[in-house]
Amino acid sequence: MTNWAGALNGGGANRLTFGQDGGGLSAAQVGQIEFINPVGLSPGAYSAQVLATGEVVPISSSPEITLQNGALTVSWSAGWTLQSATNAAGPYVDMPEATSPYSETVSNTGQKFFRLRK
Repeated sequence: MTNWAGALNGGGANRLTFGQDGGGLSAAQVGQIEFINPVGLSPGAYSAQVLATGEVVPISSSPEITLQNGALTVSWSAGWTLQSATNAAGPYVDMPEATSPYSETVSNTGQKFFRLRK
């Protein structure tokens, strides 16, 4: 797919969807999909991933952070672990249950910091 202009966490101007969940394509089929020069990412070729909604999006090599409707969403590529802390200096704790894209409601009850660990 060339010049895709969707969102890494789903939705957006362009959407490529197979079914209504992550099981619409086999891993081999997903491996045949390539995104060329997707809008918002550095020019180049990107592999694909299937979201839980069945939408196929490029795998970004760098994290994407968005804030929409009071929710913070962090998206990242495979091989990284999301960590969180209540202080910017840490200590940071792995969040093994967190998968990309990870969303959390923003509240006024305190601070929370995130980082990715390889």
